[in-house]
Amino acid sequence: MAANTDPRLQNQVIYSIYVRNHTSEGTFRAVIPDLDRIRALGTDIIWLMPIHPIGVEGKKGTLGCPYANRDYRAVNPAYGTMEDFEALVREIHARGMKCMIDVVYNHTSTDSVLYREHPEYFYRGPDGKPGNKLGDWADVIDLDYSNRGLWQYLTDTLVMWASLVDGFRCDAGYMLPEAAWDYIVARVREEYPDTVFLLEGLGGPLKLQEQLLGSSGLNWGYSELFQNYTRDQINSYFPVMDRCSNTFGTLVNFAETHDNNRLAATSQTYAKLRFAVAALLAENGAFGFANGAEFFAREKIDVHGNGGLNWGAEPNLVDTIRCYNALLSDHPAFLPGTRVELVQTGPGNVLAAYRRAETGETLLALLNLDCDRPAEVHWPA
Repeated sequence: MAANTDPRLQNQVIYSIYVRNHTSEGTFRAVIPDLDRIRALGTDIIWLMPIHPIGVEGKKGTLGCPYANRDYRAVNPAYGTMEDFEALVREIHARGMKCMIDVVYNHTSTDSVLYREHPEYFYRGPDGKPGNKLGDWADVIDLDYSNRGLWQYLTDTLVMWASLVDGFRCDAGYMLPEAAWDYIVARVREEYPDTVFLLEGLGGPLKLQEQLLGSSGLNWGYSELFQNYTRDQINSYFPVMDRCSNTFGTLVNFAETHDNNRLAATSQTYAKLRFAVAALLAENGAFGFANGAEFFAREKIDVHGNGGLNWGAEPNLVDTIRCYNALLSDHPAFLPGTRVELVQTGPGNVLAAYRRAETGETLLALLNLDCDRPAEVHWPA
């Protein structure tokens, strides 16, 4: 079992929602009527992309970006009030699901409440002005973690939200110092011991990801399987994912995220294939996908805009996703302690994944990574 992943967090399916585009109204309360459908997919955790007010100064696009956070301790008025948000969380809990919100602790908007109240908490460029190290992100300024007062402010903020929600998806979490995470996670768990932290470590050093999962107390990280496509790429990455998941903390296979193009934009066959790869190679049954993927949505989730989700389209992936999620939940070969090996032999852009549970049950997944041609898969008898 992964060293720092609570057994209660295994076999969990995460469904991400961008409130702005989830319904035509784009509000917290408008999501509530859809919760039964989301639960029926086999969803265990709803991850809400940033819910906070969006910066106005220097904003990109007509709507601005939710990752340019203007106030860590408030909700976006375009989505509703705090009471509306609390009502959504209550309804999520009433259906047996957990709620996770985005934590954007690397930067704020240029006109944030925090900058107005504590300009000393911010990084300064060579010109002495607040700025960022990310390049073309004129709507954000970076935080400066050399100031310990910032640690306390952000910790107090998370404690406030942990009284309402079950956990946090930590955007660009590898940009924060390890010591800051050590402090923040420990202090939050003093108040709310079951709080879940999902690290977005994509783009960061592998060793740092392992450290944050293994020592700092974050529970999950992102698997990079969704950025590996061919047999050779997956062969190379899978041992890395497997080692981290079983030594430091589980890496979650997302079939789709808001940072990548939609799978169905390539083809529906490709979307089906990539869901199969992500689900059947899932470590400890941890799996996730973005809203709209179940209906073959083709428009990328544009955080500066409001793309469509293709709601209700047929054909769709609804029954397929339900089947995968039931398999992840019920089959012993997706439980902690399962040994997973890629056992394909011979030529071809194909995979054979052999899963053996500690209790002896086995599962063999055969995957043809070529969407256009049939292929033979060979494996040891």
